[in-house]
Amino acid sequence: MDIRDVVERRDDVLLYTTDVLTEAVAVQGGMLVELHFSCDRLDTDLSVRLSDVYPDGRSMILADGIHRARFRDGTSTERLLEPGTKTVMTVQLEEMAHTFLPGHRIRLVVAGADYPRFDLNLNNGGALYTEGDTLVSTTEIFGTAEAASRFVFESAGDPSTLSDPPSPSATAITGIHPHPFSQTRGVNLHIDIRRGPRASAEVVVQNLLGQTVWRKELPPGNEHIRISWNGRDSNGRVAAPGVYSIHLRTATESVRQNMIIVR
Repeated sequence: MDIRDVVERRDDVLLYTTDVLTEAVAVQGGMLVELHFSCDRLDTDLSVRLSDVYPDGRSMILADGIHRARFRDGTSTERLLEPGTKTVMTVQLEEMAHTFLPGHRIRLVVAGADYPRFDLNLNNGGALYTEGDTLVSTTEIFGTAEAASRFVFESAGDPSTLSDPPSPSATAITGIHPHPFSQTRGVNLHIDIRRGPRASAEVVVQNLLGQTVWRKELPPGNEHIRISWNGRDSNGRVAAPGVYSIHLRTATESVRQNMIIVR
């Protein structure tokens, strides 16, 4: 999707664009953007879009991510901002494999929201998911030697000399069903996983804010196992409709798969 008109021409986004590439740049795996910033409100969001800018000017989005400032230390702790004080936050982008060709440019688009893909932040520091005054926030992004915002990615090396892909991981989510999932139908969500024969693991369901909705610890045992989730959080509340991510983690590996809950 070309995001020049719908995103980049807004006056409330920042564009960071490389010079025209003289050789191919191949990326593969995880990516993150570390942002040093200050804000005049108690809370705000920072969203990042990564795009491939073609020679004809098209800016084709490849990946995106967002992080809420109050959760910059992790989802288990809320820490509001001190207005006007410098701080740092990491925005995780989706994993991908892509080659930026010679003649193209790499662009990051930084904004304070990504609506309607992600819910708006009222920026007032109040309780989440409650009504309140929506405050306009002003955020300053820093790029000095002392506070250097940066884009970190895994390079795949020279695209012409890439080796064969590695063997499949011993850790995998092999099935989610029924999908989309509806707790109101009176059935459980079944998650099929594979892990190493001597590996303990945990399965974690998170919402789009990165908050943990449900967790299950798995002691060492069978390599192939099916676990069930009734669609309720740790307090017994029915999970709201939306997009969730299921994480399977061992001591050495972590994999993720998205799922949708409907009414």
